[in-house]
Amino acid sequence: MSSVKVVEQLVQRKVEELRDWIQSTLSRPEVELRAEAASVVEQYRERMGRVESEVGLERERRIYEAISQSKGEILALAEKITEEVIEGVRRSVLSDKDLYGKLVRGVMSRARDVIGGEVIVETSREHIDLVSSIARELGIEVLRFREADVPGILVRSSDDSIIIDGTIDTLIENNREEIKRIIYREVGI
Repeated sequence: MSSVKVVEQLVQRKVEELRDWIQSTLSRPEVELRAEAASVVEQYRERMGRVESEVGLERERRIYEAISQSKGEILALAEKITEEVIEGVRRSVLSDKDLYGKLVRGVMSRARDVIGGEVIVETSREHIDLVSSIARELGIEVLRFREADVPGILVRSSDDSIIIDGTIDTLIENNREEIKRIIYREVGI
């Protein structure tokens, strides 16, 4: 091999090495830049995942609070409706003489069955005549009347050992839960 050829091969090899070095030098920043970019993208992806998770949790918390507040408002409304219905029932019973008479008749009939034929009755002054009339119809002797400020009647045995409470307030209170149940069902609770 001639010396010119050897020199040409050496030059060619050095040129090739120089090209490889230039190529690796130029591609190294690109590779490093891509690796850095991938690292940054991964960090942001992790942050976005945390933010999405936090946003999801906050959204769920707000939904829960809104539902809780809504349920509280519905329950408060149902309680208000219950009180209005109870007051309406009270007014209806007091204003409807036939309905009030049925109430008194039912209580007096029960008193006759439980206490017997002689009773003491507590009722308002305005209802004494009605109660007396119903007692006679049912064969009950009213030993005495006591004036009461509550609507309805209380029927007692002569020794006060048995008391049948037929006051409107007691009858309503005894049925309050049933009234609430009906109202709750109607409003969807």
